[in-house]
Amino acid sequence: MRAALIATALALFVSDCGEEQDSERPAQTNDSFPVSIEHKFGTTVVEQPPKRVVTVGFNDQDFALALGVTPVGVRQFQGGIDITKRPWAQDELAGAEPQLIGAEDLEFETIAALRPDLILAVYSGLNKRDYGMLSKIAPTVAQSDEYPDYGEPWQEQAQVSSQALGREQEGAEVVDEVEGEIAQARKQHPEFDGST
Repeated sequence: MRAALIATALALFVSDCGEEQDSERPAQTNDSFPVSIEHKFGTTVVEQPPKRVVTVGFNDQDFALALGVTPVGVRQFQGGIDITKRPWAQDELAGAEPQLIGAEDLEFETIAALRPDLILAVYSGLNKRDYGMLSKIAPTVAQSDEYPDYGEPWQEQAQVSSQALGREQEGAEVVDEVEGEIAQARKQHPEFDGST
């Protein structure tokens, strides 16, 4: 089960009512690349399957983990519970300890030192300056301009993340699975009816 993404999606649902660490599994195929992803600051081209992913969004690591990718660097979520302590991330991390790359403010030197080949920043609220700095380090996928910062629906965040990682089929499967979990939660909790 995709515990990381399920926990993230259910939390959003309820709230609205470093040495080398390569991904454990390769991307679907090299045929998926290059991919072009449009976002708030333009278009990012990911030329080949990423092996060293840094997530600078506050929940981007959960999407990567749900897709079988262990980031080499992650942002500290506000509230102080780092990724290695989150119950839903334990199985997916399998003992890995991604480097923390900042909390409220990003540590650009730390990010650069991790030598990422992809930076996911979908749930980050990046400004243009920070995007510019990150995109000099590695291809950076920022939030869509169709929604306010931190407002991109989780289904679209999953789709964008899976596209950037070359795992679109797995991304679609994860979304279907999580939506099934949400539907089941609605059945078990009729008080959720009508909630977004």
